[in-house]
Amino acid sequence: MCHSSHVTSTSTLTPTLHLNVHLSDDSMWEEYKLILSGIKTAGFLPFYVTRQPNAEYLNVQEGKTVLYNRYEVGFGNLYR
Repeated sequence: MCHSSHVTSTSTLTPTLHLNVHLSDDSMWEEYKLILSGIKTAGFLPFYVTRQPNAEYLNVQEGKTVLYNRYEVGFGNLYR
């Protein structure tokens, strides 16, 4: 699920993009990375990431960082 909107302030309009990310197919990691890299290349940077309540732990951990299969991510583009 994906939707976009604009955040209005007193002097500017900031394009935003909100994604519900479900990493359900472990054979698609390269495609997931390609999509997220494309969003970044378009100038959108994440301003929040939160794990969804129904997320499952993927048994991937590096240091104190762990990976789950579902996230909600909000992106903003301050350059447009």
